[in-house]
Amino acid sequence: CEVGTYKTAAGAGSCAVCPSHTSSLIGSNELTDCKCLPGYTVASDGVACSACTAGAFKHVVGTAACETCPANAESSSGSALCQCSAGFTGADGGPCSACE
Repeated sequence: CEVGTYKTAAGAGSCAVCPSHTSSLIGSNELTDCKCLPGYTVASDGVACSACTAGAFKHVVGTAACETCPANAESSSGSALCQCSAGFTGADGGPCSACE
């Protein structure tokens, strides 16, 4: 099966598409191989993925929790990185300092 799909049975048959906001590696054979994309974390049901809330981020694929943006940074819902707030500067995802 291609990236973003899985197939649980051997033999002929088609691959199933991973649920929304998830992906899998080539050759995946279980629904549990579909992992949450960056910007999304496992929902309370343990299967679906929900977007990180505004002000939080997740930069990796998997079941990790969303993290709160550092001081002077912000993000929109479903973000993989935080950006410096207005009046502050720094690399996306890095520390932000006041503009001079």
